[in-house]
This record gives sequence, C-alpha cells and structure tokens, in this order.
Amino acid sequence: MNGTVPFLKVSGIPVRLHFTLLMLVGFVAFSSEENIFRDSILLVAIFASVLLHEFGHAFAARIYKIRTLDIVMYFIGGIARLDLQPEARQALWISIAGPGVNLLQHFLIRE
Repeated sequence: MNGTVPFLKVSGIPVRLHFTLLMLVGFVAFSSEENIFRDSILLVAIFASVLLHEFGHAFAARIYKIRTLDIVMYFIGGIARLDLQPEARQALWISIAGPGVNLLQHFLIRE
C-alpha cells in the first residue's frame, strides 16, 4: 500500500504505518517542550488502544473465514482491510468487535 511502511505482523496480519502517523510522532517529539516522556507515553497508549481495536475487527472477521489483508495505522485512527465484503449479520458482529475490545480494555485497565 502506498505511503505506508511495514511495522509488525501479528497472527499473520501485517500492520503498516501510514506516513501521516509517522508525521504525528515527529510532531510530538519536536513540539513537546514541557514533558516529552509523558506525551510519548500518551501517544503509545493511544496507538496501542487503536491497534487493539482494529485487531478486534480482524479477529472477528477471522471467525467468519474472512481474511484481513492488513491493518493500516493513520494519525486519525486505523483500518483493518478485509479481503471479502461480509454479509450483513457478519458485518454487524465484525463492527461491534472493535469497540468491544475497547470496552474490555476499560474494565481491565482501571486507574
């Protein structure tokens, strides 16, 4: 995919970073004068949360034998690209799985 670089592969699903996400990382690194450590931790936490959300979609699609081509991470979020268009009921559960992962995060990781 144009404008992306390979990042990692989890359970056979490649994760790619779009150049806009890399620009955001650079922006935080160069503009954070007060507390670059805190800002970096926040950026990593948001990235991890969005990535887990996308894996929720990808693993739900796998239940229906729909392969995930890759996950692309942008500065505004991510997208799990599927190789087939799911049927309506499948699409519903695949769609719910992403926020479901974030809801699970909320209950597992409390302040």
